[in-house]
Amino acid sequence: MTIHKWSIAGWAAFLLIFSACQGDKKDAPPTAKPQTSTELTLGPRSTTIYNDFPATIEGIEVVQLRPMVDGGKTRNKGM
Repeated sequence: MTIHKWSIAGWAAFLLIFSACQGDKKDAPPTAKPQTSTELTLGPRSTTIYNDFPATIEGIEVVQLRPMVDGGKTRNKGM
């Protein structure tokens, strides 16, 4: 008997929703008139073009480069 009550309630809800969607055509708002627009004429003109693109480049592997000799660099007084 519970299933029967739910199916009646389901049909009642469906009919209520379906009937709410139906409305008089007279109640609908009037359609809007098409809007006018202005015409724009384009022509050639000079402009500045930039070819600089900021970027950061990083290698696949970041490694340290070290000298293969011992010692350090000393200043040569002659140069």
